[in-house]
Amino acid sequence: MIELKPCPFCGCDAIIMDVFIPSYEGENGYFQPSILNYWVECKCCHVATMRYDAEIMAVRMWNRRTKE
Repeated sequence: MIELKPCPFCGCDAIIMDVFIPSYEGENGYFQPSILNYWVECKCCHVATMRYDAEIMAVRMWNRRTKE
């Protein structure tokens, strides 16, 4: 199980989100392959990481904190 740190802004719990974008052929005839993106988002204030191709990268970016 992946441990997520609480939100650095409000202290609430966070959740790992994902979105699947199916493949399609664009107007210009170029084929766009399927994409699966992950990000981590706060359940309360909805602050979030950028989208990443790998779930572990989204978690690492969320859990990253500066030293105080």
